[in-house]
Amino acid sequence: MNNPIVSICCLTYNHEKYIRQCFDGFIMQKTNFDFEILVHDDASTDGTIDIINEYTKQYNKLFKPYIEKENTYSKKNEFVGLRINFERAKGKYIALCEGDDYWTDPYKLQKQVDFLEANSDYSFVYTSFNVVNSNSQKITINELENYKHGVNGDFAFFNLLIKSNYILTLTTMFRSIYLRCEPFYYDYGIFLNACRCGKAYYMDSITGCYRINPSSVMQTVPNSLLNKYFKILYDQLSLILNPNSDTAIGIRQDKHFKDYVGYALARNIFCSHIKFKTFLLLLSKPYLYISVIKSIFMRKRISNQFYIK
Repeated sequence: MNNPIVSICCLTYNHEKYIRQCFDGFIMQKTNFDFEILVHDDASTDGTIDIINEYTKQYNKLFKPYIEKENTYSKKNEFVGLRINFERAKGKYIALCEGDDYWTDPYKLQKQVDFLEANSDYSFVYTSFNVVNSNSQKITINELENYKHGVNGDFAFFNLLIKSNYILTLTTMFRSIYLRCEPFYYDYGIFLNACRCGKAYYMDSITGCYRINPSSVMQTVPNSLLNKYFKILYDQLSLILNPNSDTAIGIRQDKHFKDYVGYALARNIFCSHIKFKTFLLLLSKPYLYISVIKSIFMRKRISNQFYIK
């Protein structure tokens, strides 16, 4: 398989209980094109690696595993798995799904590729989903209900996204050019970067299940990773506030731009480790002062949460 159209990128770590369900969701995909499955395991200590090897032996033309000898996450190299997968991806498009989530729609890849092939001005597509617990039983999580209702659009969509990340990784497919960039990002940063450069399309269909584990909530994520997400937000704010950035002109012209950017700046100033740096950025943009003040004192509750794995 030298020319796959889609590269499925999957991260695993101690997912022995869930990984078969995840892999079966990949294998069941019905497509008129080739795809590859790139698995990065971060030195699992349970039976995950044995299962990866089992599937690789059975589906050797599909699976391309990369097994770490030492855990990289514990060394604060949180994004190394995706970087490795992206660097070896051959597909025109990339679909993401972590090892404890899974797809339920056998036509997920086909539908998303069909749309992106027919609409070159769109950079990525995402869908709705179900939420399940550790036993794969469907549950309701209030914080995630709004995530199930997407928005289509271009510049207005970016401004909504800097206020809150409401896209779940397992539902997405991107043009690979937006994932091979520096600085390197994962999920939230990829979403921002892609919709800053093109449109996003929401498919109103359920294509998979997002599994809730204790580690799924940002409050349990180490401060080092939380700080990286605020750094991503700062980087993207800097790009769109740069008057020389042609790709950001439409974003700045959107009627909601000041309100949402004001909220994002306020959140970074109050919640992140780069408070002073963000404050200096704000000082250079006096037209945003009122929006920031409104976010703090009048309407918005400043939150430091990003719902991620």
